[in-house]
Amino acid sequence: MVYYYLHQLHQERMFFRGDTRFQAFFAVLFNKLLNKSRHPYKELIKLPSFFGDLNKHENYEVFRENGYPDFFSIKFSQDLDLLTQMGLIYTRSGPVKLLGIAHYPKRYERRISRHGREYVKDHLLNNYRFSNTLRKKITKAVEHGSPMVNLGI
Repeated sequence: MVYYYLHQLHQERMFFRGDTRFQAFFAVLFNKLLNKSRHPYKELIKLPSFFGDLNKHENYEVFRENGYPDFFSIKFSQDLDLLTQMGLIYTRSGPVKLLGIAHYPKRYERRISRHGREYVKDHLLNNYRFSNTLRKKITKAVEHGSPMVNLGI
């Protein structure tokens, strides 16, 4: 649903740059939307308690410098890969040059596919009561320039 709403806001083939950044965005969006006992990504629900509001640039920078390794959910990445294999999400990857580092790790960029948009519209939006609240949170984050939202064509 997150990719769906991002697509709706831009009406372009916008890619979300970076899985770890997306995980942080997901954690902030789903904070208090799901009961903690039912949340599928336990590592991610701890982010706000450690770093505060990640929509604030200074908090996000502290997270970027210190939080990536400790708050990365392997299950979340596996689930994104599964959605890609099912054809609901389109993924591209490429090298990223990091300043001061001799190697170039891969960054995954993802966006929702046409099949994914149809699936969300036909099945998810009506079955999850929090979908309207999620849409509002995404709209607010995009409009206010959240540092977690990094989209590119």
